[in-house]
Amino acid sequence: LTHLTVSPNVVHGGVKSNVIAEEGTAEIDIRALPGQDETTVDDHFRKVLGSELYDRLQIEPIMDYAAGSSPMAGPLWEAVGDGYEHIAGTRRRFPYLISGTTDARFFRSRGVVAYGAGVFDDRMGTGEFASMFHGHNERVSVDSVGMTAEFLAATVERFAVHSVAQ
Repeated sequence: LTHLTVSPNVVHGGVKSNVIAEEGTAEIDIRALPGQDETTVDDHFRKVLGSELYDRLQIEPIMDYAAGSSPMAGPLWEAVGDGYEHIAGTRRRFPYLISGTTDARFFRSRGVVAYGAGVFDDRMGTGEFASMFHGHNERVSVDSVGMTAEFLAATVERFAVHSVAQ
């Protein structure tokens, strides 16, 4: 995810194919980046649609959660690096922004650092990995589940050490 995305996934209009509908509705899935808010989205639609059309719209948010992120620094970040080093032999972490939502938003809204992290085997490349979430062939290998469990256990252990040290 590198920019604001807009996907009109459900559209309703008239009841007959040969009659122009008087009005219609659209359910639009909007994914904003961390730091983009309701104003960013409104500005985008006003620019694309023009002020005259935009001002005639009735907008009703269904789910309104701000995109979040956590800093790439601190005891938990270091513990994630330690856990990954335990599995992969390197501390190199690969921050990745996905266009999904997790319960982490509830923790972040209360100031708690939260990461979604896992370790995946080398059977698929980054592009295939990113496209599999909620896709037609969503899956994860058994090896990846085992690697992630070991990574998370090592991360929790290292986090306890980092937390005590501070």
